[in-house]
Formats: sequence, structure tokens, C-alpha cells
Amino acid sequence: MVDSPQKCRMDDDCGDAELLTCDLKLKVCKCREKSSVLSSTGSCIPARQLGEECVEDAQCRVIEKNTSCEENSCVCDSGFNLLHDNNGSLCNPAGDDSTVASIIDMKVIIILVALSIMFVGICGALHLFSKQDGKSQEKGLQVFAVEVERLMSLAYAECPLDVRESLAVQFFVDAIRDKDTQFFTRLMDLTDLKSAMTYSMKYEATKTTSKISRQARSIEIEDNIGEEKEDKFESLLKA
Repeated sequence: MVDSPQKCRMDDDCGDAELLTCDLKLKVCKCREKSSVLSSTGSCIPARQLGEECVEDAQCRVIEKNTSCEENSCVCDSGFNLLHDNNGSLCNPAGDDSTVASIIDMKVIIILVALSIMFVGICGALHLFSKQDGKSQEKGLQVFAVEVERLMSLAYAECPLDVRESLAVQFFVDAIRDKDTQFFTRLMDLTDLKSAMTYSMKYEATKTTSKISRQARSIEIEDNIGEEKEDKFESLLKA
């Protein structure tokens, strides 16, 4: 608003009834349009944001109170620094990092909550896959690797690629439920997520094949023993 707003008791006291109205609480004239402000000449001019063109301080202070119009542009007052965040631009007191810290803390909290939820979901899915057959287990490892890579990109976006890869491998291996697969994958000391996923899948496939072979061999041995018993029984009958 202007330094000395016009006093009023009703709209007629403000002059131009189409543009101006009387604020009955403050008893001063103001513009009808919420996006406009009363100038020093008594006319309504549009409110402006930081960096936008202006003619009076009042235009800038509608949106951000710690601003002024300098060289026909809305800028922060002396002693305030321009700060950009997800909500737009604002003027933060120089040397006051509380606003910045609060914004950073909120982002960290949001990321941590998102990571926790995604991690629980991924582990649940991996647990279900671990109870299925070999192909389902391999699919579970693939899905898990993709989600781990996505999580690392979100949580450690500022870190170098090799650091993110190393963290992703560690995260992936630690979450493998099968202890043998986890142990031998870690033993390989792999440096990228794709290699860790490929090795763990191959190990799971080999382990499944070996298990099937042992079962088949056990069945074959039992069949042979059964046949030998039948032969002996037939020999005894003939005798």
C-alpha cells in the first residue's frame, strides 16, 4: 500500500468506484483487484514479483514485503539475499541460514521417508520371489536391482557415478536373502550393479540346476535299489 492511504468510511469516499473500494476494517481505500495495489497517484497498478518490471515499491511488496523497486525492477532490500526454492523466490535475511536449513532438512526427510517406503516394498517383493521357482527368483533380483539403481539416483544425485555404483552394489548384496548367493556375490568384490546382478542370477540358476540334478540322482538311485530288491525277490520265488 501507499505511505498515506486515503481514509474512507464507504466506497463513495474513494472516488472511482469501479477500481477502488473501502476496506471497512482498516478504513482506507484499496484496489478491488487483489492482484493490484494503490499507487501514490491514486491509481491501481499490478503487483509484481521479484525480478519483474515495476514503477513503485508498493508493487513489489504485495508478494514479498522485504523488497523495493530499484531501476524499474523488484529486488530484495538491503540486508536481504535472494533465495530460490520449490515455492518460488523470497528475500532471506543475510547471514540467516535457518530458512535454507529448514528447506534442506525437509527435502532430506522427504527423501528418507520415500526411501524407507520403497525399501520395505522391495524387500517384501524379494521375499515373495525367494519362495518361488528359479525363474521367479531371477526376476526378483532383476526388479530389485532396477529399484536399487533408482533409489541411489534419487538419494545420492550429487555424488559421482562411481560412488553411486559402489553404494548400489553394497545395498543390493546386503539385501539378497539367500545367504549362499549373498556370500559368493560379495566375495566377487564387484564394482557395478549390473555385474552384481548378473553374477547373483547366474549363481541362483546354477544352484537351482544343481538342486534338480541331485533330486534326479536321488530318484534314480531309489529306482535302482527298488529294481534290485524286486530281482532278489523274484530269485527267491524261483528258488
